[in-house]
Amino acid sequence: MLLQKEYTNTNHCRKFRIDPKTLSWTPDSWRFYPALQQPSFQDVKLLQKCLKKLKEASEIVSLSKIEELKNKIASAEKGKSFLFQAGDCAELFKDCTFDKVKLKILELTKQKEILQLGLNREITLIGRMAGQFAKPRSDSFETKENITLPAYRGDIINSNEFTYEARRNHPINLIKAYQKAKKVFSYAQIFNKNSYTYTSHEALLLDYESTLTRYDARYNRFYNSSSHFVWVGERTRQIQGAHIKYLSGITNPIGIKFSENITMDELLKMIEILNPNQENGKIVLIPRMGHQKISTYLPKFIRSIQKEGFQVTWMSDPMHGNTEKTIKGIKTRYFNKILDELVLSLHIHKSENSYLGGMHLETSPDNVTECIGGFQDITENDLHLNYQTACDPRLNSSQTTEIISQFIKEYMRISNEKFK
Repeated sequence: MLLQKEYTNTNHCRKFRIDPKTLSWTPDSWRFYPALQQPSFQDVKLLQKCLKKLKEASEIVSLSKIEELKNKIASAEKGKSFLFQAGDCAELFKDCTFDKVKLKILELTKQKEILQLGLNREITLIGRMAGQFAKPRSDSFETKENITLPAYRGDIINSNEFTYEARRNHPINLIKAYQKAKKVFSYAQIFNKNSYTYTSHEALLLDYESTLTRYDARYNRFYNSSSHFVWVGERTRQIQGAHIKYLSGITNPIGIKFSENITMDELLKMIEILNPNQENGKIVLIPRMGHQKISTYLPKFIRSIQKEGFQVTWMSDPMHGNTEKTIKGIKTRYFNKILDELVLSLHIHKSENSYLGGMHLETSPDNVTECIGGFQDITENDLHLNYQTACDPRLNSSQTTEIISQFIKEYMRISNEKFK
């Protein structure tokens, strides 16, 4: 008897039976590969029930909108438009409310309009929202006042409160994450009436991603229905790893975040695996090296990609390579270093006859005090005033506006023309 699995056919909203033996990839293929940053759940039976429910759930985003975004990414690759990806480092369940989402969308739309006016190009907004509930961690445990507990891995897994019960991994959170994501996505479209808000998150928790993967019989392909755009992070980008295996089979555009620690061969091989047909708009390369290293390493990667003739879109992430801790152990980022890496990326692409197709910022609509510097002159001593992030520090609204404005000015300074 042949082993068979069921996947949702989005054409007719019914199950479609596929014999996995006829496929080189299925949404569960990743289970045969080493998977890093995956939580263990004590209640295995409840986990299986939750995964089954997710497999039967309706899609959050549609294949048609995923394809639409790929076309926009392909446009940014050629410098005809620009990608603006921004939002929370880690979404919280408690913030998935009507009012909170409205504030976020209004803020992101405002920043998009500033970019659009300054660059005189179409700006595609990709929110870090409606699914950014999982976070990779450098350490599996956290110690406070001689008490050691499991690390917080995002609301989709456990809670940020420093108690034993809060830090337990709860399978039911996967269902909550789906419900919250669907709600946030619906709110986002309501508030951004003049244009469409695409969503994105790191494809970290593979149980969640694979159970929300759907099969479209019209085109005989799979897509991740939880988000329009997903990315693989620095900690989970192993060529022989489960994350790359999973991402190799979906239709969605895929971001690859990498630091200077990746080898040229690894990056080129990864692109070949994730985009074997050299499809335009499929791959977004997101260097996150820090302002001191970007000038040394980025040109080499650009030249290698150009030499191979790979179709990729470049996006600058000036946030993650510039995260550091104060003497008191508080994570922060310096405004000037963020701006420096972003501007350096712009110069490097211009000198290499390449296009910088987008920017990636972690932001908050609130007047948080998590990043040091900017017009408000936030200092290390001010961080405690309104430090709200569940993970990494975010730019507040004023800082984000200043970063974007300075980026536009610098672009205009080095070129008599806007994006060609």
